[in-house]
Amino acid sequence: MKNKKDEFMEDILGIVREGEQYLLFTLHKKNYAVPVSKIKEIIRMQSITEIPNVPGYIKGVINLRGEIVQIMDTRCRLKFPEIEYTKFSVIIVVESNGSHFGLTTDEVKGLYGIKENEIMEINGNEDAADYLIGKITVSEYTVNVLDIDKLIGES
Repeated sequence: MKNKKDEFMEDILGIVREGEQYLLFTLHKKNYAVPVSKIKEIIRMQSITEIPNVPGYIKGVINLRGEIVQIMDTRCRLKFPEIEYTKFSVIIVVESNGSHFGLTTDEVKGLYGIKENEIMEINGNEDAADYLIGKITVSEYTVNVLDIDKLIGES
């Protein structure tokens, strides 16, 4: 018999659905999604060069084939506790307002097609509410849809 986690994984991995494609990932045991249209690439965690006088959630920079990319510890940005990166941690390089930023994640789950009318409103009491477009439900799991421009906007 399948458990809820197995059903969730089946729903997000390899499924073709109508709507814009979103990349689903986890942070602090919670599910998040960003539109694939905002993603430049996904890379393995690597050495990050620290830089002085930046907000605490900016971990530093990396050199990505000659381009200097700021790396944001997404957990810190959303006010979750910091953790050691694992073999499942990756950096999602996104584009916002013509600049590229790297967002750290705990683990990537897969792709999922979301229709605009499937995104539900959120209330202001939810974690990271300032940085969310809304939320969806996938196999009884809540997935928070991040607004990349707001998340990066103040960086």
